[in-house]
Amino acid sequence: MENLKSTVFIFYASALAFYFNDALIKKASIELKSWHFILLRSVFTFILSIFILIPLILSYPFPDFFLLGQLAFASIICGLGLFFFIKSVNSISFANVEALSVLGNITQQLLAFFLLKETIKPLIWLSFIMMCSGFLIQFKTQKSGGLLWVLLCNVFWPLGYVLLSIPLKKINTFWSIPIMEGTILLMSIVIVLLSKTKIEKPNIASIRWGYFVSIALLTILGSFLLNYTFKTEKISNIAFLQMSLMIFTYFASIRIFKDKPNKYELISFFLLLTGFGMFLLGK
Repeated sequence: MENLKSTVFIFYASALAFYFNDALIKKASIELKSWHFILLRSVFTFILSIFILIPLILSYPFPDFFLLGQLAFASIICGLGLFFFIKSVNSISFANVEALSVLGNITQQLLAFFLLKETIKPLIWLSFIMMCSGFLIQFKTQKSGGLLWVLLCNVFWPLGYVLLSIPLKKINTFWSIPIMEGTILLMSIVIVLLSKTKIEKPNIASIRWGYFVSIALLTILGSFLLNYTFKTEKISNIAFLQMSLMIFTYFASIRIFKDKPNKYELISFFLLLTGFGMFLLGK
């Protein structure tokens, strides 16, 4: 029971850190191209993670080549998920993106079912259908491009973390953060160089550097706590905890960003919430 309480506390602490991190990303990414933003964000996060975690990192052996490759591959998938998230929050309302994030839990459950051999009960399959209905109804009013970014985000981000959970079982959590952030930094540098685009001077002047420091610190905290949860807990239990936050994040986002959901977004939220209720009963 004590282990369960600790897991729940650690997860909700990580979720809170990531929620405020996501809100800052929404505010800070408006003036920059997505990969330029990811590059700057990763510079801060990688450097700060090294300085903050170096005393703890050196106490544990560096992962072997095979584990390092697994971590790097999972980090690339997470980096793509971050790119799709930025495109999402700059295409449709933040509250809507947060509500539709429950789709990522379907991805996690299916991956855990096929890759990790975790079981899925019949009622949970029905909850998936209900949640997918909540997503599809939004095509009535939303631009399909924005919803496509949301869908891709909710495939790549959970896929990255399911893949990450495998090497995390064998290494110390402290090592995972600088390796993840270093990989995403290298990937963003390569993509920016290949795209041959530069940050315009007016955009540099408008960058709120305090946001990047805050994003980096929240990412390090949230990543450490979430990585620890994925290291110690079943994917299906993590999916339940993630879904339980939907009501808070939805209404908090409406208040913070002054989003005004339309009729179809409210119907969608109700279907997603019903799907969560069915998922809860299925557990």
